Amino acid sequence: MLKVSSKILVGLLLASVAISCSQSEINENVLAKINDLEVTEAHFESAFKRYYYKSGQSLEPTYTVKSSVLDTEFNVYVLATYARQLGIDELNETKKMQGMIRRRVLTEEYLTQNILSNVEISDDDIRQMYLKFNTQLKASHLYTPTKEKADSLYKLLEQGSTFEELAGSVFQNKRLAESGGDLGLFTVDEMDVAFEKTAYGLKIGEISKPVKTAQGYSIIKLTDRITKPILTEYEFAVHKNQLAYFVDKQEKEMATRNHMYHFLENLDINSEMLTDIWQSIQNNYTAFQSSDPEFLSTQSLNKQSVLASYKSFDITIEDFREELGYTPAENLNNVQDVASFTHFVKGIAYRTYLLKQALDANLDKTEEVRASIDQTYYVYLAQRAEDAIRNDIEITEDELEKAYYENPSKYIKPLELDLSRIVVSTEDEAKDILQQLNNGSSFTEMVQQLTIRNEERLTDGRLGYEFVQNYGFISPKLSQLQPGDLSGVILFQTGEYHIYKCLGRKEVESLSFKQAKAMVRSELGKKKFKEHRSEIIEQVKRRHEAVVNTQKLKELTIQI
Repeated sequence: MLKVSSKILVGLLLASVAISCSQSEINENVLAKINDLEVTEAHFESAFKRYYYKSGQSLEPTYTVKSSVLDTEFNVYVLATYARQLGIDELNETKKMQGMIRRRVLTEEYLTQNILSNVEISDDDIRQMYLKFNTQLKASHLYTPTKEKADSLYKLLEQGSTFEELAGSVFQNKRLAESGGDLGLFTVDEMDVAFEKTAYGLKIGEISKPVKTAQGYSIIKLTDRITKPILTEYEFAVHKNQLAYFVDKQEKEMATRNHMYHFLENLDINSEMLTDIWQSIQNNYTAFQSSDPEFLSTQSLNKQSVLASYKSFDITIEDFREELGYTPAENLNNVQDVASFTHFVKGIAYRTYLLKQALDANLDKTEEVRASIDQTYYVYLAQRAEDAIRNDIEITEDELEKAYYENPSKYIKPLELDLSRIVVSTEDEAKDILQQLNNGSSFTEMVQQLTIRNEERLTDGRLGYEFVQNYGFISPKLSQLQPGDLSGVILFQTGEYHIYKCLGRKEVESLSFKQAKAMVRSELGKKKFKEHRSEIIEQVKRRHEAVVNTQKLKELTIQI
């Protein structure tokens, strides 16, 4: 794991210098307060641990570090106070977001307590994941957005049709259409989780029944399986915790999906009412897109009329109207026809169901959930305050020229490389490929035959021109390549070895003021924002008599 020095992290955290104020009118378990917003000991300890693990467990709980963490957390509340000062909290869009935040936190908490808490993983599950991580599959699939079409395709396969025959009518992508839906090689976490679980459960040549994924439905045919020959207990022990985390994450994702699928499969929608609402939308689409319930004001749509039912649970027109007001704009814009509107209604119904279950369980009255709702809302207000600060920044032409001519040599166009690459999973395979390439084998043919990055087969492994620093830790090695050169074998990450070929090179180039203007503006804008933000924070602290219990912070011991 990457280690970050505590000095570097302190610098990143330090948005403004922590202030030492009077500790009057501040409770003993509160470290900082502004108006009704408080950073408690529990809040601070939770935040400190979050930064501690982000730093690679290298953060020392010195007073300087603790002050930086407190400053960062407290400044969220200071900026939220500034947002209130500007009246941002009174805007309709802010109130809508507050409602959306409340709904999201409550529904997530309901799922966590009632669905995800039941997920259990065994040592055998972890061992199976270890095997999967060391196994590559090759498969073909047929994709369709609807279950009806997927069932009809599966029936055709049972009657003797082949993937090659059906792919042409299923895929618009030429390669998939001509290859029978061939996906090439893939491994864990490269496909939808439901697709992956099904594919790993198949035998070579076996065809799955339609699998519901986040995108639609797939029928999968496993065509090959390649497993690392030696799997040791030592490697398993080293990676066991990471594997357990990954298994738990996947199982919770599937549990969440299955809960939703069960609801949707058993949801009974009033088709006549659905048609009436869709007609109303067509008559006033603008009102619908703006979440204005005006388009529902027809005699046939009584508030208490039941739009959909799930077991003993009813979703009324009034429920639909209310939840419509807390729906993101992008979801509204996706409604273009009856099919997409039906999908939209199902989403509203599921959200309404989860919310009512959470409220019936009184989750909105628990201290932890309320604190989570408030904290998420204050973070949103702080972000809006920062947007307002950015909008206040003005940069003149004279300032841009001055910033450029003070140090014109810093404004350059970095080295760009046009690269092609082959990615394989073992060092021995990579060395063998490199030897064949040095003996004259075609790089393009090697990409098509051997790379595990399926999407790069479509471009013969070519990545196009890219600034060399975007390649991260391998950029120094790549920067030495000239057109036609091979990089040698590079270990990129566990189980991934790269070989690069340089196809083109654009050298470092000094930029004129005109060429560098956008870069200068961005740099100067960031500098001014940081300064203005710090000034605003200090002003708001003074205006609202913010207090920080520095003595309590010095005495506080962090248990990790």
